[in-house]
Amino acid sequence: MTIISSGQLALQDAGTNPTTTVDNVLLNTSFTAHVDGLLQIKQYYEAGDGYYLPATAWQGDVFGFINSIFSSSYIHNVFPIYASSGIGNRSYSSQSNIGSLGATTYTDTAGTSTVRTIKGLTWGIPDSGSTEKLFVFALSGTSIANSDTTFSKIEITTSGGTTVTINRSDLSYDASENGHTFWYWSGTSGTMNTNVTNLGQPNSSSYTLKVYSGTITTTPNNGIAEEFDGDDSSDVKLSDYYAGGIYTPSGTTGIPTSGQIKFSDFYGTSKIITNAYSATGTSSYWGKGSRQRIGRVLTSYYVGGAQGSGGTPSPLSTDGFGLSLTCQTAAWYEGAASGTTGFRWEATSSSSTGANTTWWNKVTISRSGQTDVVLLRSAATTNAHSNYRYSIFWPESTANYICNGAFTWTFSS
Repeated sequence: MTIISSGQLALQDAGTNPTTTVDNVLLNTSFTAHVDGLLQIKQYYEAGDGYYLPATAWQGDVFGFINSIFSSSYIHNVFPIYASSGIGNRSYSSQSNIGSLGATTYTDTAGTSTVRTIKGLTWGIPDSGSTEKLFVFALSGTSIANSDTTFSKIEITTSGGTTVTINRSDLSYDASENGHTFWYWSGTSGTMNTNVTNLGQPNSSSYTLKVYSGTITTTPNNGIAEEFDGDDSSDVKLSDYYAGGIYTPSGTTGIPTSGQIKFSDFYGTSKIITNAYSATGTSSYWGKGSRQRIGRVLTSYYVGGAQGSGGTPSPLSTDGFGLSLTCQTAAWYEGAASGTTGFRWEATSSSSTGANTTWWNKVTISRSGQTDVVLLRSAATTNAHSNYRYSIFWPESTANYICNGAFTWTFSS
């Protein structure tokens, strides 16, 4: 949780905590929007009995950011624009890559929080002879979920300061377009027509892009002890909350370790508990089905023997968990049965039960030079401590190599 950023703050509790709902921003990046002076969408038509020729279905300028989303082969279902007597799929006569993004990746909020790569954010203005305007938002990979967990809306701010909001619900969906997933629109009227007009006709212009995934509702605490513990003590004092003291973890931003301490120091602060495990993992194949494992395994409860090296601390700190745990597995596993492929964490303890399995909200897996993988507790299908074993499992069907090398798993509240 977090302490309120303003308003009435008590030492223990100031009453009912306020509720705040804000947009969940997945990406906020700079965007150089450029122009491709000519894009033609072509389609075959039957010029004679069994004789086909290409005809232009759409022609105009396209703007924004494009990175290899179009093909000159007749493979495209998008857009639903037809040449006169045209039949079949469409091709694109220009495959120019234009524009750039300060960051092309973001982490979505589905399942294991997959990293998504933006391949296209582009809009088209027709020349004479065509009427429809066009818009495409493209992510790398096919069959990406058409849901708010991937994105709920995108927000583009032009160099002139105009902010254009494009909702996913205003776009059509195609799960497979030249190796990508498209969200697209074409038309001559309505909200999207206005949006495309407002995006303008940039030429190496400085824009910004934000990608959102729904909203986040938070209920911050209005008591210092409520956040940092001690709220059941009648004699708690403000001096008990120095950083590194009785209740407040060392390094808590903004909280002094000694000297003057005041209520306002605690606005916007959080008691963040972390517990980290580091090791070196490898990629190996085990078992009758030659199934893959990527990570560190000391003891496997599923397939194969040990792999990787190291593992510190061992045992882990008791922070958060409330008891001592020794990691046995931190890896991505290829399972034998449906629903058994994904990330696994296994740890043993001297107590058969009793570990706190709900103190943490996410696990961040990091490795130098790689994009972090974030595993949410809410996405884990197994999270239990029984029979001297603490097991966590997150489904993830695609092999993930984040643990193929020196990695760290960090549990955090």
